[in-house]
Amino acid sequence: MNFEQNLAYARLAANVNIDILEAGFPAASSEDYKIVESIAQMYSKLESSPKVAALCQMREQQIITTIKSLESLIPSGRARLHVYLPVDPELMQASLGDYANNTDKIHEDLNRYIKMAIDAGCEVEFSPEGYSRMGESFDFVTDVIDTAIRAGATIINCPDTIGGACYLQGEDFFVNKMIRHAEIMMQRYPDKNIIWSAHCHNDYGLALTNTMQSIFDGPVTQIEGCFNGIGERAGNVSIEQCIMYLKTFGQNNSTGQNYHTNTNAQNIKDISDFVATHMLPRPVSYTHLRAHETDSYL
Repeated sequence: MNFEQNLAYARLAANVNIDILEAGFPAASSEDYKIVESIAQMYSKLESSPKVAALCQMREQQIITTIKSLESLIPSGRARLHVYLPVDPELMQASLGDYANNTDKIHEDLNRYIKMAIDAGCEVEFSPEGYSRMGESFDFVTDVIDTAIRAGATIINCPDTIGGACYLQGEDFFVNKMIRHAEIMMQRYPDKNIIWSAHCHNDYGLALTNTMQSIFDGPVTQIEGCFNGIGERAGNVSIEQCIMYLKTFGQNNSTGQNYHTNTNAQNIKDISDFVATHMLPRPVSYTHLRAHETDSYL
């Protein structure tokens, strides 16, 4: 989308009453910076609006640029810096090179960058990228989450970055690892109110199932997705499906657990139509037609 369309999207998202809009990656380009800064400025003029999150890597200049793009929302407490670090061993080597082997430096940098953002007045979300594919690196992931929380991060987002997680993995299923990590952090930091978040991709068609399991079976109270399920490869979880799932099954269900969302479902169609027009068309709906006795079924 172009600049004006991004602002129009942000207005429509606010009408749905979402909690946080991740507006872009301001250090990626001057256009991305302008989009994030302008959405933050637009929201800052509203008495009530979503928070604005901005994504960045663990690089000092990116942290500085990201903080600056969010400045207008800092006074109202609606600015969120979202920093990530790969923890999938293969992804670490591919993304970080030799830096991946210097764990002391990783912890030092993560601590320093998060404190920079906290000191500037942002809240911080930390994502261990590739969380669902950490393999034998559970202890390393525990340590980086610990470092992030000690530095001041209050949101820990655990992504199924490649969209290949499934409950059939048993203890290796990312939700089960989130449960263990949440328990560990609760024991270590009983006075900290940590929000656990899930960010699921749909490569195996399991994004909605995995996202809902992270809530009903896991520690998650924040979910991340995109309207119409857009995103890399097969897309992110469809946020409108998450909304309707929670509104339909979140309360009075067989689990005895009650969850709710304050989103305004009546305004979903406007933003869904906008995304379909300006970004990616929705999949066509198919109507089943009887064809005498020659029907085929799959």
